[in-house]
Amino acid sequence: MERGTRTRPGWLLDERGSAGRENLEWDLVYGFEPEEAEERIESWCETGGIGIETDWMRAELEEHVRDEHSTFTWLLEPMIERSGFRIDDADYSADGMFAGYVLRRL
Repeated sequence: MERGTRTRPGWLLDERGSAGRENLEWDLVYGFEPEEAEERIESWCETGGIGIETDWMRAELEEHVRDEHSTFTWLLEPMIERSGFRIDDADYSADGMFAGYVLRRL
């Protein structure tokens, strides 16, 4: 794997299979239980605007949730580890909607 190879958004590996915190990007990963999903996702979608002056419009956030097929941290993290990586660091947004990972290839 070449230095700076991007395996997925937020997971940047160098030739040793690790990345510095400065390269950490966030992706939509749900950090809550399924029974909380409707309320949490609705709260997040409410942060979207209704016009082009905002970064993301509500309709775009709803589309992102519908089409992205994001998963929960408690499902994703064991898959990362089972696929030959160690999670060196993980950060989670306060609203439970985003996670960022620094991984090391084992």
